[in-house]
Amino acid sequence: MFSPRENGYTLIELLVVIALLAGLGSILLLNGAESRNLVQLQTATQQLESALTQAQAFGNSGRAFPAGTDNFDSGFGIFVTTASPKNIRIYGGLGDTDASGTFDEDEEKYTVAAQSFELILLGGNVEINRIRGVSPNANASEGHVLFRRGEPEAHVYTQNQTPDGLVITLASGTASIDVVINKTGLFYIDQ
Repeated sequence: MFSPRENGYTLIELLVVIALLAGLGSILLLNGAESRNLVQLQTATQQLESALTQAQAFGNSGRAFPAGTDNFDSGFGIFVTTASPKNIRIYGGLGDTDASGTFDEDEEKYTVAAQSFELILLGGNVEINRIRGVSPNANASEGHVLFRRGEPEAHVYTQNQTPDGLVITLASGTASIDVVINKTGLFYIDQ
């Protein structure tokens, strides 16, 4: 009934090999997408750290924006909001009468205006996923970290609060990284 096998592969063997190759290919594709998300997330984290470093250096020195003409010797900061999850704003001119932004000491809130900030766009599918204060711990939809001339510490503001620090969570796919800024002006990555 069955003839003895001489050479070659049976159809079943060929289908098993094709199924194994398809399975390996799909695993590699999934790992490739996750690796791309991690690289984009690390790049965005470096962008946020660079923005903080620039605001701190400019705030402590009273320096102007590279394209600007006025010195903002009363402060530089960053502003992030979950309403614009791909944007980091570096702003200057805190409290200057000729600058296009205002700071209300009573409310401890800075109004960011169009002429006095530099916009950094996060690449890929990285977004600001969450913002929260540290001591008191409270979720917020926006956060400011301000550096003033002659003051080494950072001034941190969220809606109606002045927490001791700020945690900004960047996310890409299922991966996320927390950037923690404390009131001493130090910031670090918490994975």
